[in-house]
Amino acid sequence: MKRARALLLGATLSLLGIAATESGYRSLERAEGLALAPPDKAERLFVLRDDEQLNEQGFRERKLSLDKPQRMQRVVVLGDSVTFGAGVRIHETWTRQAELLLKDKARVQLVNLAVYSYDVAQIAATMRYDGWAWSPDLVVYAAYTNDHIPTDLLEMEGGPVYVGGTVAPELPALGQSLLPHSALVRRAYGALAARQQGRIRQAEWDGDMGFFEAGLRELALECRAHGVPLMVYGLVPHDAAGGCEGSSACDTALVTSAAMGELAQSLDLPFASALPYLDASGQQAFHLPDSGGLDPAHPSVEGHAVLAEGFADSWLRLREGRDLLDGATTKPR
Repeated sequence: MKRARALLLGATLSLLGIAATESGYRSLERAEGLALAPPDKAERLFVLRDDEQLNEQGFRERKLSLDKPQRMQRVVVLGDSVTFGAGVRIHETWTRQAELLLKDKARVQLVNLAVYSYDVAQIAATMRYDGWAWSPDLVVYAAYTNDHIPTDLLEMEGGPVYVGGTVAPELPALGQSLLPHSALVRRAYGALAARQQGRIRQAEWDGDMGFFEAGLRELALECRAHGVPLMVYGLVPHDAAGGCEGSSACDTALVTSAAMGELAQSLDLPFASALPYLDASGQQAFHLPDSGGLDPAHPSVEGHAVLAEGFADSWLRLREGRDLLDGATTKPR
């Protein structure tokens, strides 16, 4: 009898421990805004949870009516954490700053549907499931230089979280059905995937341009089916403003961005690069004040202003039928 009670007590304590761990991991996910995508939008893999930064549609954008104002040109902007505005306030993002730059030249409204960590496939899915509700006149894909890397692992406090199914297909099938329901299982799979993929960091530089091409082609076909033009705006690390200063990661990113531009043009998509505007800024980089100079991806408010200038100039050139790659005072490298 005592042994049975001891076993029961041990089992109870174990279950309580598991429940506490599950609750803790769920709290961390909520704190970082993570929610798995609903079944009808599963290709997005994960979406953002509602908080004070998000509008009713779940994006980091103002509260805008889906009904387009009369005589207003509406531009839907897709992207990842750079366009999302990681590290800056909503009104400081390049999309908002570009809208202000254009206000004296045209009635144009930029709707920011960027989500941090999204890859090109998730970005295309965002347009398919959420973008058309805004009745855009133009779709802009702000392509950053890691969008060719499938996002299945999210780095979060306490370790990686597994949100996808393609990074490590060799992961045990047991638990697959629990992934949507258990933060603990997502953490366990995240740890397994990270260990089994010693090449994850290298993949951040190598990536898969075939994956990018497939996603971009899907987005292009989606836009053509709706009769709406698609423009690709190539974003690069902000430390490219100083010529990369011997950074191999920055140099690789520029090669990747150039390859993305070539793929866009091969699909007859207009492509503009932010690089010449960063070159023309006269700055070495645009680090966020609290980044310690260690985040080359996410620019400061001033860096967003440069991206805004590049987009505003490119949008006007596109409207006027001019060469998008002939902007600023320097040519893309």
